[in-house]
Amino acid sequence: VEVISAWEPHSSYSNIIWTTFNSPNSRIERVAHAWRLFLAALRSKSQSIHFHDIDFAPFAFLLKLCTNKKIIYDCHENYPEEIIFGKPWIRKELRHLTASIVDFFEKFFIRFYDRVIVVVPSTAHKFLPITKKVTIIRNLSVYEPNKDLSHQKNILYTGTVSENYGGNYILQLAEKIKEQQLELKILVFDKFDETYKDFFIQQVQQKGLPIQIRGRFRRNEILQVMSLGSVGLSFSLDTPSN
Repeated sequence: VEVISAWEPHSSYSNIIWTTFNSPNSRIERVAHAWRLFLAALRSKSQSIHFHDIDFAPFAFLLKLCTNKKIIYDCHENYPEEIIFGKPWIRKELRHLTASIVDFFEKFFIRFYDRVIVVVPSTAHKFLPITKKVTIIRNLSVYEPNKDLSHQKNILYTGTVSENYGGNYILQLAEKIKEQQLELKILVFDKFDETYKDFFIQQVQQKGLPIQIRGRFRRNEILQVMSLGSVGLSFSLDTPSN
């Protein structure tokens, strides 16, 4: 097994070959990054390639043409809908056109892949008329509660902070807490939609809202993060992508 990615090598898995690259810092760099991944995958001795990111889809198609490797596309997003409703950095007048182009090429490429893995039935229904090689594997976490964990009196939101994922509701909730003079803070973590971050921080500072922005955390720090609060927030807004 070989991991080709921008991840740091994990010392616990000594039987895995790690081929690592620096993370791209811009969208232009992502194209060059995908090309480097393609060359590494081309050289790999692995018999199958399992990839997630749609940026790599055309390169996976090239791999299929150039080699006998099996190609597995692991699709966790409805990318056309995500472009229209969840990518505010794309100009509004270009979103439907961009979504249509992505939809066309995604459906074209999957004809050549050996397997498509999806996480929800709606994505399977979209792909099944094109290829029968679709498998649903639910992407659900398994959580075992730690009953001895102590909790501080805070509210936690650990998801992406954006308008599409409920950022405005966090601000409204913070305003209510301030109005009622409750001794509560809302802790959010540095996982912002880049077009929303400045607005969010500006609102917090201008209105003196009881919101604390903390750095990102690793998986092995989840229990430590959970101990920082007693209430967790999860927003499922009524948007097509949700």
